[in-house]
Order: sequence, then structure tokens, then C-alpha cells
Amino acid sequence: MAFIFLDPNSNLLIALTQGGRIMKEQRKILKLIVSIQLGLFLLLSVIILLAQPAVEKHTFMVPMRDGVKLATDVYLPEGKGPFPVILIRTPYDKNALSGIGMEGKRRGYAVVIQDTRGRYASEGANLPFESDAKDGYDTVQWITKQEWCNGKIGTWEAQLWG
Repeated sequence: MAFIFLDPNSNLLIALTQGGRIMKEQRKILKLIVSIQLGLFLLLSVIILLAQPAVEKHTFMVPMRDGVKLATDVYLPEGKGPFPVILIRTPYDKNALSGIGMEGKRRGYAVVIQDTRGRYASEGANLPFESDAKDGYDTVQWITKQEWCNGKIGTWEAQLWG
């Protein structure tokens, strides 16, 4: 005799049998239930991903003075520019900050988010602080040359110290 039940504390299926063994039929049932749960999880994951709004951004590889290119996402607001700009340079993956880019864009700012040298999609060696000042300056120079920039640039720090 065997009992299969859902443990309310852990949401795990528990199978009790005489001697603690799960019979072939019970294994088939458990595999079927687990397969159904996995299928539902994958289906719901796809539905959630498809329901997410598309992130409207432009990605550039911005050249620095030494030729290294830094991966840079630009989020532009609706309407005719030029716009004030918020610049964010981060060692923590620019893609993780897309929500900030979308919110800034919604509020009328062009938001520029850049992976620092040697991090994620940017080229070069990851040597913290060694090239940050020059790279930041070169990035600001690149921004000021873009038609969507009105010359006003603010920065938002992605905290390096945690």
C-alpha cells in the first residue's frame, strides 16, 4: 500500500510505501506529475517574458582614445530632441539597469548606460580605476557630439563600493 500526498509546508510530493520503496507505477506517476509541473513552469515563464514590454534602446560600441570600445546603451525619450542626458557607467552589467533607462526615458531624459572597460560587453582589460577618468571623459565627449544631446549631462553613480 502506498500514499502520495502534497506536503503543505514544502510543496513537495511525498510518497510513502511499505518499506519506503516506491513501486514502478508510483515512479511513473511521480515522473508524470513532475513533468507536468516543469512544463507548466516553462509555459508560464515564456508567457511572462512575452508580456514584458520591449526595451527600446540603441546599443553602440563607443571608441575610447586608445581604440578600446565600450558597450553603451542609449535610451531616448519620445518626441523631438535634443534632450538632457543622464550618464551611468557601471562595472555591474548595463543590462541590469535597463529599468532606470526606461524610467529616465519616460521622464524626458536621454539615458546613457555603459559597461566599464573590460566588463560584460565592453572591450579591454578590467583594471578598476586605471582608465575610468579618461574613459568617462571620452564618453562625455562622444555624448556631446550626438544630435540627441542638448549639452546638459548629469551622472548617476553605480556604486562600486557596495
